[in-house]
Amino acid sequence: MEEKINLAEKTETAPTPKIEEPPFVQTSTSEEDLTAGKDSKQTVELSVTKSLEFHSGPLPPPAFLKQYNEIIPDGALRILVMAEKQQDHRLGIENAVVQSDIRRSDRGLVFGFILCLVLALGGILLIAKGKSVSGLIVLFSQMATIAGIFVYSHKTRKEERIEKQKESVNPSNKRNEDEKK
Repeated sequence: MEEKINLAEKTETAPTPKIEEPPFVQTSTSEEDLTAGKDSKQTVELSVTKSLEFHSGPLPPPAFLKQYNEIIPDGALRILVMAEKQQDHRLGIENAVVQSDIRRSDRGLVFGFILCLVLALGGILLIAKGKSVSGLIVLFSQMATIAGIFVYSHKTRKEERIEKQKESVNPSNKRNEDEKK
């Protein structure tokens, strides 16, 4: 018996067992063929195609939405409404976090200002009471601390701006760094 199998795309390699007569080979022995002395065989070619689809995003592809509509009445609309609610929820959370950060920053500025005033007044009182060395140490250490905080925050902001510029040029860098973490 002669077998002919044509695999258009073979993606997996596995040993193929030898089969005497596979179910897809059909042998015809009509009366005409037998009287003519022919033993005719029909050969069926089998073609295997393997495909892979990948989709990423908050919504399924349109073809899937159509299938959801066929299964569930207004299924696609329900999925879209669910995605919109999720987006509104996420934006609400982000807004709350930003507002909380702003309030925290404002409180930090107010408390820092009050602390600076108290230390300055304490240094001035020490100088007025005749302890000029202690008073000057308090005043200068306060100024050095404030200057250090200013320089540190300025440097941090500059690094953040540079990082954001890099992200805007090549946004895949941030994704790769996030995946490494």
